[in-house]
Amino acid sequence: METYYFTIDFSTIKNGREVYPLIKEALHFPDYFGKNLDALWDCLTDMSGDYNQIEIRGVKTLSKSLQDYLEEIFMVMKEAEKRYPEYYHITFVD
Repeated sequence: METYYFTIDFSTIKNGREVYPLIKEALHFPDYFGKNLDALWDCLTDMSGDYNQIEIRGVKTLSKSLQDYLEEIFMVMKEAEKRYPEYYHITFVD
């Protein structure tokens, strides 16, 4: 099993429209990534089979409304980690 390291740095985003493209690029999701919570789950679980360490950065620098927007996204990521701990480890760094 390979180990892959990913960093998603949200400190550069200005609005919610920038969130999914940033995630897509940072996690190397395919072009068909649908930019919604269901697509996030599908692409995350497609990554299983290898160990994926995902580091989340820059959240505390964002406005409260963007932080609230990201919360559902983080819940999906945490659920993937909870269900598949052998494939995911997610850390939050600020």
